[in-house]
Amino acid sequence: AVCPAHIIRPSGRFNRQGYEVMETEGRCTGCASCALMCPDVAIRVFKSKKTEKTA
Repeated sequence: AVCPAHIIRPSGRFNRQGYEVMETEGRCTGCASCALMCPDVAIRVFKSKKTEKTA
C-alpha cells in the first residue's frame, strides 16, 4: 500500500528468519517507502551501479 509504483507484493513464501518474501513487478524507483514503513525493519533498498553497454 505504501509503494507509489504499486510493484511490491507478498509472495506467500517465507525466508529462514520467518519473513515473507516480497516480489516486485515492474521497475522499482528506489524511493524506500517500503523500507521506512516496514514494522519489522526487514526491507532494505539498495541502489546498484548501472553497467554501461559497449557497442
